[in-house]
Amino acid sequence: MTLVLPVAIVFLAGILTGVTGFGFSVLSVPLLLLVFQPHEVVVIALCLVPVTSAVLLLAPGLRGQVRQRTFGALTAFSVVGLPVGILLFEHFDPMWVTGLMGLVLLGYAAYGLVGAGTIEVRRHWVAPSGILGGILATSTGLSGPAVAMYVHGRQVSARQQTATMSAYVGAISVLGLGLLALRGAVSGDDLQHVVRLAGGAVAGTLLGRWWAMRRHDTLDRFTLVALGVMGIWTLGRSVMWLTRGAWG
Repeated sequence: MTLVLPVAIVFLAGILTGVTGFGFSVLSVPLLLLVFQPHEVVVIALCLVPVTSAVLLLAPGLRGQVRQRTFGALTAFSVVGLPVGILLFEHFDPMWVTGLMGLVLLGYAAYGLVGAGTIEVRRHWVAPSGILGGILATSTGLSGPAVAMYVHGRQVSARQQTATMSAYVGAISVLGLGLLALRGAVSGDDLQHVVRLAGGAVAGTLLGRWWAMRRHDTLDRFTLVALGVMGIWTLGRSVMWLTRGAWG
């Protein structure tokens, strides 16, 4: 299998991560489905996200910017959702999980384009946001969008948002990967894919962080529109597959 396409995908996802602090899975998961099976994609995402998070948290300007209480609360509630996500991962048709990915992408894109910066999220939403993030982490590899809505809605500085989201998705990915490994869902082939793709992910993250220092609002809106389009495509793909199966 040629690595050109998957390396390009994780490189672009790394750029988004450098800008938002969490966007690696949001961009890479639906596109990697063109190359790998859904279960493989979840494992690859859970392996690469902690790598890109570590790169960001060591970057100048983000060190010491993590909001510890927010990070701790979200992580604790996400632990509750991780086992539920594993049940979805193991017992449901991968195309149902793919459809869930599409809904998450659409929801986040709509929030970013319409509500971000105008909606103040109250503190009690930390529980449902964290639990949903945990469920999505181990079922789809997409823990970030649900939690990003909460963090952004708390109206903290851009650096704190980026650092807190980066720390959160990194921690949850490690926990989710550990649970999947205990269930025997992480194979040697998955890890070989990760090793081959890690360099592209790191390079993209560094470029994205450099770009974020110059803050292009146009890039943010373009990214959100692209994510919405991918959400529609991913959801439509799963619906067509499941409908064909139901009528086939």
